[in-house]
Amino acid sequence: MRYFDTLSLAVKRADGGYEQDMPGLSGEQIGPYQIMELIGHGGMSDVYKAIQPNVGREVAIKLLPAHFLQDRTFLERFKREVRISAQLQHPRILPVYDFGEHNGQPYIVAAYLSGGTLADRISASARGMPLEEVVRLTGQIAEGLDFAHEQQIIHRDFKPSNVLFDARGNVHLSDFGIARAVVEMSQLTGSGPIGTPYYMAPEMSQSGTLSSLVDIYALGVTLYQMLTGDLPFRADTPVAVLLAHMTQPVPDMRRLRPDMPAAMAAVVLEALAKDPAQRTPRAGVLAERLSRSLGEPVSGSPQPIANGATPSHDGSADVYPDHTLPMGAVVPPGQGQPAPQSPTVSARPLVCPSCGSPNALKALRCVSCGHVLGRRCPVCNTLNTSQASSCSRCGTKLK
Repeated sequence: MRYFDTLSLAVKRADGGYEQDMPGLSGEQIGPYQIMELIGHGGMSDVYKAIQPNVGREVAIKLLPAHFLQDRTFLERFKREVRISAQLQHPRILPVYDFGEHNGQPYIVAAYLSGGTLADRISASARGMPLEEVVRLTGQIAEGLDFAHEQQIIHRDFKPSNVLFDARGNVHLSDFGIARAVVEMSQLTGSGPIGTPYYMAPEMSQSGTLSSLVDIYALGVTLYQMLTGDLPFRADTPVAVLLAHMTQPVPDMRRLRPDMPAAMAAVVLEALAKDPAQRTPRAGVLAERLSRSLGEPVSGSPQPIANGATPSHDGSADVYPDHTLPMGAVVPPGQGQPAPQSPTVSARPLVCPSCGSPNALKALRCVSCGHVLGRRCPVCNTLNTSQASSCSRCGTKLK
């Protein structure tokens, strides 16, 4: 299998960039654009800062490898996807200006931003970014993703290096469409999955149709990284990373970030559900829950690992306020908030049938092994407490 890590249209870092590593095209002309300097280099592309002289506009140009054109149909797919991406006119999505071919290499022209990438900010925050900043940036990221998803466009390769910042620190998402064009080429040539394994949802390693929930999963991985400074899964090979995403429980974030509210860890865990049906349905829903969780107390402490499993989060994180949509609920467009759950009074703990650990009565997942303790509605898919006789959202009786 071959894996390509796309390189976003990012600016050169303060260390001097990549010009000493390769000569680049500085001073040359690509179409109407005058190349100024190489600002990024990766296995799949080179990115240059350039100027469009007739309008005096600085742009970023991404050059893709010439071998992509060995597939005679790639250029047409590439043009199709770039045209679709150029139609994504939104304040949170990087504008695409132009595309073409230069000496056998396809290229894309987009806005040049000087604020760096989210990957830079994560690297500068070894123990995690400030909680308030994570919430603010997630809200902006969600605006861009939800807009693209509403247009039936899936990113497929969302990650921190594809989140760019302008001079004012506002988010712009890049590289929509490129991943899809390359994925289609890999399917035709048999070269295997395309993407960045650290951020790939489990279903991307399997056959079948993908949905926008792969971007939600990648956003969950990104949130984990923003909050802890580390990735949830690391391994020596790309295949081992993919297997970890498919089979391993998500490590307890609060071991790395004790000041994180338990409810915030629960929000991230829901986005990282291995089953797409159990995942947060939309980026905006995730951002709203994350914002609400910021005001929650830091309850409990990270749980010990039981039977080799990594705990997901404290059971108290699943006791949602009345105005909060239960995790895993499918939210139809335009629907209101769910009805408040009726409190149940009992002094007896809820015992996990899988590992035997005691949990809070309203816990929806076990604090030790992550086993689902609640009852899911067969009509609206809302996850209710195990004692509920009817769904808190639609009123369906639960068996």
